[in-house]
Amino acid sequence: MFITLGIRPIEGELELNALMGPRTHLNIFGAALTEAQQAQAKAEYAAWVTDSALRDLDLHFHLFLDRIWWAWQVAAHGPLVPEDFVPEGIERETNSAIKASRVLVALGDAEPDVAHFRSLSNARNVLAHHVGIVPPDKAFHDGHLQVSWLAMVQRFIDEDGVEHPWDEVTGQVHSDRPTRIQITFEVVARRFAPGERVRLTPHEVVQIALFYEIEGNRIFERLVERLRAVGVAPPAEATA
Repeated sequence: MFITLGIRPIEGELELNALMGPRTHLNIFGAALTEAQQAQAKAEYAAWVTDSALRDLDLHFHLFLDRIWWAWQVAAHGPLVPEDFVPEGIERETNSAIKASRVLVALGDAEPDVAHFRSLSNARNVLAHHVGIVPPDKAFHDGHLQVSWLAMVQRFIDEDGVEHPWDEVTGQVHSDRPTRIQITFEVVARRFAPGERVRLTPHEVVQIALFYEIEGNRIFERLVERLRAVGVAPPAEATA
């Protein structure tokens, strides 16, 4: 929703005046700005929307991991927790990959794969502390900053097996022939050179949001399994 409401006004698909009310006129660009300047401002605004979304996703994933860690620290004692028990905190850890690794190891995963989390955490760091410009010390992959995630990728294929392009913003398929949707899960990776600005499309940010949701569900299910193993049943099972 954040991406949709943020991007559509600059794509000409949503009238801001209609949102502001019939008696309110909102003029974002002054008359003195040229078309080129307006286009540049729109591009910067689009980058701000996607950058903000990526930072928020990383932040909320941190908060989610904090709660999972706290729940397991308490429940690891079983149904009865000592009165003087103080859970070890991981709130001060700012790298989501390190935090995710500690949580997964605590939940029984001996060698967790957190490469995607590490890449997204590095991207958030660049966006938050370097105005989105990749510094040389963040170019870990062959001289580049790599951002990767597991994505649900959809392709539109006609009866002859020919793939047809589609618009990620409108969802419109550019084909005059009937097509079918082919959906696969693939690793998507973007690379940015030092001095280059990290820019992701709205569609890519939506893919990353889905990646966080899938991984969050997986971590939560692992917590539930571990709780059952120590005799702490979920509320629905405990009251059955």
